[in-house]
Amino acid sequence: MSSTGYRSYKDSGVEWLGLVPAHWVVARLKTGFDVRLGKMLQPDAKSPEDELRPYLRAANIQWNGIDLSDLKSMWFSPQEQEQLQLRSGDLLVSEGGDVGRSAIWRDEHVDCLFQNSVNRVRSRNGNDTRFLYYWLAALKAKGYVDVICNKSTIAHFTAEKVAAVPVPFPPIPEQTAIAVFLDHETDKIDALVEEQKRLIELLKEKRQAVISHAVTKGRDPDAPMKDTGITWLGEVPEHWGVVPLKHLTAPGRDIMYGIVLPGPNVEGGVPIVKGGDVRPHKLKVELLNRTTAEIERPFARARLLPNDIVYSIRGTIGDAELVPEELRDANITQDVARIAPREGLNNAWLLYALKSHEIFAQLEVKSLGAAVRGINIFDLKRARIPVPPREEQDAIADYLFEKTRELEQLLSTAQSSINLLQERRAALISAAVTGKIDVRGQSTSTVVTPDFRRSRKLVAAKIVEDLSGQKTFGRVKLQKLLYLAEAHGGIHELRGHYVREAAGPLDRDMVREVETGLQVSGHVVVEQPEGRGTAVNYQLRGTRGVFQAELETLLGDRISALSELIETVGTLDTRGAEAVATLYAVWNDALASGTVPSDDEIIREVLNEWHPKKAETFTVVDLKHWLAWMRRSGLKPKGNAPVTSTGRLFV
Repeated sequence: MSSTGYRSYKDSGVEWLGLVPAHWVVARLKTGFDVRLGKMLQPDAKSPEDELRPYLRAANIQWNGIDLSDLKSMWFSPQEQEQLQLRSGDLLVSEGGDVGRSAIWRDEHVDCLFQNSVNRVRSRNGNDTRFLYYWLAALKAKGYVDVICNKSTIAHFTAEKVAAVPVPFPPIPEQTAIAVFLDHETDKIDALVEEQKRLIELLKEKRQAVISHAVTKGRDPDAPMKDTGITWLGEVPEHWGVVPLKHLTAPGRDIMYGIVLPGPNVEGGVPIVKGGDVRPHKLKVELLNRTTAEIERPFARARLLPNDIVYSIRGTIGDAELVPEELRDANITQDVARIAPREGLNNAWLLYALKSHEIFAQLEVKSLGAAVRGINIFDLKRARIPVPPREEQDAIADYLFEKTRELEQLLSTAQSSINLLQERRAALISAAVTGKIDVRGQSTSTVVTPDFRRSRKLVAAKIVEDLSGQKTFGRVKLQKLLYLAEAHGGIHELRGHYVREAAGPLDRDMVREVETGLQVSGHVVVEQPEGRGTAVNYQLRGTRGVFQAELETLLGDRISALSELIETVGTLDTRGAEAVATLYAVWNDALASGTVPSDDEIIREVLNEWHPKKAETFTVVDLKHWLAWMRRSGLKPKGNAPVTSTGRLFV
């Protein structure tokens, strides 16, 4: 959503705040809010009148709301119960722990009070605690709260410090408008973040599934199989062996753990690998702790050689990595096991085998310890490993290297998208609460948002009404226009989850949903005259414009952008609409990941990385033509549209 600044500004009088809108007042927080610190812990009753009541502490205060999953109780006197009550709309601010972390109380629990690790901030004279919530979020993001709390020691955001925080006070109606605007906009960003988090989980599952299948079933789908008789392993190729892990290690270099008490970090000492170091990017000599030669010497048998495997056996169990050359003669702690593959094995293949679900499952069942999980070396030595011939080990290792690298790149892209979205979220909050943008008049059209299914139906009805008379209009063009309506038109209420499919970005559920909704309402007839799998057409049966007023209420000034988009893309044939939507998605995804792609990079991604059908449908010349058309037509992404995901991950 684009916003402009205010007409006039003034010096705030606060050096780090700078200019604020001329009609705002900058004053201490206590000017518009009352601040109260909670009660010290009282585990026992001091008088017969004391009552045991639930209370909030800093751990319960989270930026996304109040966490009641671990609510504790203590004793309160009648007077304290009166003084420390909570009202809906109170702002709760962490005094200790992650100082400044805040949440609005919404009467989540009856008769709940608060402890002295929490400040209660209550509105006076109608000031909006939701605006103040966003102001504190901006201060926290800028590091201001940590500075005034002196985080180099034990940080405390005392009631006095909270009360003294400078606050730019807009007029109260404007405070509310800013809060409503930010509620709406941050909800949209948070939804996009959650979408990327879901994608990351899917990619991790895909990576695990690819590894597990390759190391237990091999690369030949036609290979005869045999039953191992082991429940967790099932069938493996008939010509493979299944042996205990200890039979795969080098003579004289048994599976073992290392130093029990490594002591404090010693500069210039012997590098040691702890359980938490067994990560792809953490096994670097400069990142490891060190111990003295005297402590390390009795554990010399556990020293590492390049291409050994380190395996975490305490705490976070089951992580495994190959030892790089730079860690030759480093040692390990009791949280890590060293596995030294024997000659003739492909070490990378064995690493993938140890990362498979089937190997980990047998060890996890036997993991020891309640507070800290652990794998016994005895059990690790006896873990059953399916072993193919060396040439198959090599083929499996090469295949998994390429597949996992592809998935890691996708994971990196998704994480970069999350980071960028979170940066944009923080920047938007800061701009709104400091008056860098004027959101008055924008929030009124977005305060009440219809259910996303209704939003989808309204937008789809507009598209069908405008284009149903065209011979080239059908399901594919509807799909692409729905994507572009959200991606380019900014209609985030559609809440699409777009997958990279053969004909471009597609949310199958959305298309199925709008077709059903429009048919049930009698507004549109969906026809597929040549049967399933052929072209779909839409015939308008209802009154044209019947949803227009509701759509205008939903979209506000975005309605004109939607009409222009439909008119522009509507002139294209089906193939052109597919090309434009796909190019737009690839371009946007790159921008969202922090990369400004060249035309060649966009085209290469479409032809090689999107879907095999794309190279059959388009040439480089075709796609260059459509990129030029997009620029002439103003269809250039900014990187703030939904990021597409790879389709059918588990096929």
